[in-house]
Amino acid sequence: MDFLTSWIQNIILVVLFANIIDLILPAEKTGRYVRVVISFIIMLAILNPILSIFEQDLYQIDSSFVEEERPSFAEIVADGESLRNESDINKKYKNSLKKQIKALVNLHKDVEEIEVQIALSKKQEIDQLVIKVTKGKVNREKIKDLIKAFYMIDKENIKVKIFDRGD
Repeated sequence: MDFLTSWIQNIILVVLFANIIDLILPAEKTGRYVRVVISFIIMLAILNPILSIFEQDLYQIDSSFVEEERPSFAEIVADGESLRNESDINKKYKNSLKKQIKALVNLHKDVEEIEVQIALSKKQEIDQLVIKVTKGKVNREKIKDLIKAFYMIDKENIKVKIFDRGD
């Protein structure tokens, strides 16, 4: 009920203000333009509560999305602590590269076990790559071509060692 009374009071005040402006201004050409502007102000005063309802709904939707995606402070601190040491970052990077390379080599049907050794340069690029594969009928050149195409490294820096089960 409070909302309705304040809305009506605002409309009455705007209409009174418009009448006072209309009485003060002369009835010449500029008076017509001023009346148009005042009528727009009165329309805004009438439509203001309806517009504010739409604005509140939009803000509530936006804030709900933002609050769901925010990680907690404890998670942020834990992530920062785990990344603090540069060697930990290098280890994580190497492990993710190893997993990717294993997945690429696993596309080859005759591969059973894969061991990957990576040497990184100072710029964190793959300097040397050794892939040890357990199974007999694997084409080294196909694996080298696949790794070269995916990581853009020279074939000379890729070594593929194939072992039989008995080794």
